Amino acid sequence: MLNNILEDKVAEIIKKEKLTPIEVLEQMTFDAPPTVSLAESLVNPLKSHIIVEFKRKEGQNKFHSDETNAPVIVAEMIQGKATAIAFNMDEVNYGGKVNDLYQSKQLFPTIPMIYKDLIIDPYQIVEARAMGADAVFMEVSVLDNEKLDAFIQLAHILDMEVILQLNVQSNVAKLHPNADIICVSNYYPDNTFGGINQSVNIFPSLPHNKVKISSGGIQSHSEIESLLDLGYDGVIIGKSILQSEDISNKLAELTHHTGIF
Repeated sequence: MLNNILEDKVAEIIKKEKLTPIEVLEQMTFDAPPTVSLAESLVNPLKSHIIVEFKRKEGQNKFHSDETNAPVIVAEMIQGKATAIAFNMDEVNYGGKVNDLYQSKQLFPTIPMIYKDLIIDPYQIVEARAMGADAVFMEVSVLDNEKLDAFIQLAHILDMEVILQLNVQSNVAKLHPNADIICVSNYYPDNTFGGINQSVNIFPSLPHNKVKISSGGIQSHSEIESLLDLGYDGVIIGKSILQSEDISNKLAELTHHTGIF
């Protein structure tokens, strides 16, 4: 399954490079809005600690059409007190569009925004900053130590923070010391759901000096509270928010229950 995803990703990057050469993106990075620290926002006690993931589809679920104006949805998320917005950039599986991130960051420059993709090439990192991203996702299971080191260094040169994601206990040993944020996914490598116990069980092995977030299948205020009480600094919520007919109210319910507002 991973091999197929990687093949799709390589093809997607080749297509992007033909349309927008990396040299063009490099020039665009100079005009991008100044970065906002996601890590600082997540540990801020006045914030909700909730990152909302924007994606147009997932599997058979379609949340927004290709014509939907992403900033309108993002505005609802911000109104609901989202701490940050993560844009899933995978075009094939999630309907990702770089303009969703670009337009949203132009309108909401003080909100941390994340470029979330299976990063395998420096092109994606430069594209992330050119579109205004403040942070990028990287997967420890996909990148070897040499690439991880180089990619983190490039992201930092571009003033972005790095979120390093893992989903099995054995990958804790692969965590890079220069990552800014650690994310534990509640999905196993084969994409089966392990529940939030995945995050609970891995937490004691995580570095104490890193900002930590949990992602995947989180739906209720009780799950959010249990993860924050355990010591996580934030959570990523996607499907349960995107399926709601009133995104801002749904988020407001979750943030009120965290005791923040």
